Amino acid sequence: MTMSESIISIKNEFSDYLALRDTADALFNFIETMKLEEVILDFKGITGVTHSFADQYCVNLKKTKKIVRTINMEENVSKMMDIVKERFKPHAFKEGIDELTTKIM
Repeated sequence: MTMSESIISIKNEFSDYLALRDTADALFNFIETMKLEEVILDFKGITGVTHSFADQYCVNLKKTKKIVRTINMEENVSKMMDIVKERFKPHAFKEGIDELTTKIM
């Protein structure tokens, strides 16, 4: 981790199950207030996400100018993100979208 990045524990800041579009919006509103270029979202302990959360997460990920990386994403969460990412394929995500489903241990 460098001085220009921060790790956010999603479970500690929000919940272990991410269900609402509002939660995805709140997460990215929080990210946007940070005075950092790069944010690492730690999905450790997240037991699941709904299609609605994943969709809004991807919408916000596409909009942000921050570099957002993920770590410790469980397979079921990763699969839901992959399902939702398919909807966005015709559109160009900025570089780094592949980290959306990458587990960094």
